[in-house]
Amino acid sequence: MSQENVEVVRAGIEAWNAGDMGAFGESYDPHVVVRYADGWPEGSEPIMGREVVMRQWEQQRDAFDADTVELIEIIDLGDRVVARFIWRA
Repeated sequence: MSQENVEVVRAGIEAWNAGDMGAFGESYDPHVVVRYADGWPEGSEPIMGREVVMRQWEQQRDAFDADTVELIEIIDLGDRVVARFIWRA
């Protein structure tokens, strides 16, 4: 399962960089929960559900003329994956 999860992360980043928000959204579970770090500008309350998360990403992305994600490292933790990346906008 973990290699499959790594590939999901890679495919999501490729979709983001290609501007394919539909494919990017498909990389999320329908019941996804996103929690921001303390002090994050979007607030400290979690956002829940694929549609809500995608609206948030699209709003953030619309704030910039262009952006890309550069994958630095993927760490395979078995049932979880940690991705380090740089988001340039």
